[in-house]
Amino acid sequence: MTPVVGPGDDSATISVVALASKNALTWNDWDDGCSVFNRATGETHFFDLWTSYLLRLIDSEPTTVESLARRMAQELDQQLDAALRARVFKTVQNFDSMALVELCPGG
Repeated sequence: MTPVVGPGDDSATISVVALASKNALTWNDWDDGCSVFNRATGETHFFDLWTSYLLRLIDSEPTTVESLARRMAQELDQQLDAALRARVFKTVQNFDSMALVELCPGG
């Protein structure tokens, strides 16, 4: 797993998040979430609606963890606070450990 700057860290180097393999994911949407098959690893993952929405944001374009938190807050009418930033950060780390995303140094 690639180290990234966590919530509350004032460092200017925030990681850029992008899908690990573009076009390697097969999505199946359900009423309460989705399943994602990663052809690169041969693994299938099941996500709730919040988590699948976050992965879809990353799928649409490379972005920073902070931008993801801001967009989740705005589009889901949630408060942008330390708890939301931490949830986004932890979820992105989980995506990284599942080889769904790559974390690249930003700046």
